[in-house]
Amino acid sequence: MAELYGEALRNAGHNVTVQAENAPATTVDAASKAVQTTGNSLAIIPRSAPTANPLLPPTASASPTPSALKDIDSLALRPTGANDRQVLVMTAAQSQKTAVTSMEFAGPKCSTLSAAVSAPLAQAEELKKELEEKYSCRVENVNALDSRRQLVSALLTDQIQLAVLPQTDPSIYDNGLVVLEDPRMLYPSQTVTPFLSEDLRKTDVAAIADRVSEKITENTMSELTRVTTGDGALSAREAAHEWLVDQGLIATNTK
Repeated sequence: MAELYGEALRNAGHNVTVQAENAPATTVDAASKAVQTTGNSLAIIPRSAPTANPLLPPTASASPTPSALKDIDSLALRPTGANDRQVLVMTAAQSQKTAVTSMEFAGPKCSTLSAAVSAPLAQAEELKKELEEKYSCRVENVNALDSRRQLVSALLTDQIQLAVLPQTDPSIYDNGLVVLEDPRMLYPSQTVTPFLSEDLRKTDVAAIADRVSEKITENTMSELTRVTTGDGALSAREAAHEWLVDQGLIATNTK
């Protein structure tokens, strides 16, 4: 997602470097730091949650103060139409075999399940803890895999039975995966919003970013994931360039 903004800014003559992944907004302080150090970063903040996401690393702080939220809000640009959250999924066969369609009633079956996330080990450990505390779900283990592609492959080959994926990941629909109900909200919903450091407020960066945000919808995340994964995948920058051209935000000959 950050590359959408980065490529649009490059097209306008700005020198932009995009980090490998979007800046993790584990806390308001972390988001603020990311904004100040990289003017093109995206910060994703779970606004529906009164406290920090419990599944973030243990270094995450407690709930931000009202003044801290006001400070970070002052850096926010136009929010996008992309709302996403992490979801727990199973294959259709596994869901039918265990009769699990909701985490609310999964507890008795959890001892036979292995789970995984495509995230650092600390987040895998947090997931295991949260599953037990919120749903009395004591899974056999939670693995930390290197990539989302590896995660989906492990799920489809029954190496794991429970996985965490973004709800906009096209592999959920491509493989007929079952999204399990999560009434206790292990993962809150998130809105993708760009933030801009104060020292760039008087430039044309905000206007460019707002034009990009206006075009981003919930489907954009799925579309970009699809074209940047699998055989013949485009790089994030290539995919961003094509998307910007398709949306009429840059000309075809600017690459």
